[in-house]
Amino acid sequence: MMRCGFLLFVSTLILSSSLSYAYTYNVGAKDGWTVKPSQDYNYNFWASNIRFQINDTLFFKYQKGSDSVLVVNKQDYDSCNINNPIHNMDNGDSSFLLDKSDHYYFISGKDLNCVNGEKFNLVVLSPHHHHYHEHHGPSLSPAVAPVHPPTSPSPWNAPTPDAHGTAVPTPSARDMTTLTSSGVHNGNAPAIAPASNDHGHNSPAPSPARSDSTRLTGSVGVIVMVVLVLGSFTFFHG
Repeated sequence: MMRCGFLLFVSTLILSSSLSYAYTYNVGAKDGWTVKPSQDYNYNFWASNIRFQINDTLFFKYQKGSDSVLVVNKQDYDSCNINNPIHNMDNGDSSFLLDKSDHYYFISGKDLNCVNGEKFNLVVLSPHHHHYHEHHGPSLSPAVAPVHPPTSPSPWNAPTPDAHGTAVPTPSARDMTTLTSSGVHNGNAPAIAPASNDHGHNSPAPSPARSDSTRLTGSVGVIVMVVLVLGSFTFFHG
């Protein structure tokens, strides 16, 4: 009986550790839910850089009576209509659970705050959709400029006879080396210009912005629990 209870407990731990942990996100960071957050903070830009998952929580920090949070539909979001909310939070320091895959729209319930920018929207994708994007995201490899082979120099002219019928000897390899190193070119020496890069210097593609929080998986916990299960069998059968 004791052994069965222990195995049931270990199995429960393995199942719970294999699930992703939910996170709580502070909307507005240190400034909280306000019409004028920090100069470098934008609600929609912040939300677009986070991969929200089901059971994540949004925390809105504000004083009761000074502001509120309304969950609305897209039409009311675009028009800043505060008279038809789906959900109203006005008790100060409110939390909202993202309990399903959906497109959420949040606006301030205080007059003119929404018009002045106190609103944002976010998308919670299904777990299958998350998995797809993790394996089919954009490549982070830098762009590589095509390599153009240098133009081959024209061959040296064959020796031609002079006015008296005597052939003029072709310069030897040593003479060519001397001419090249000294920077002097005669009439038969080809002028070799360095290959130019028509495309200029290509800088690597910028890395996409990272999410504010990193998702944790229970892989390490699963391994630890499997070891415990194996150890328990060894202990009870030893």
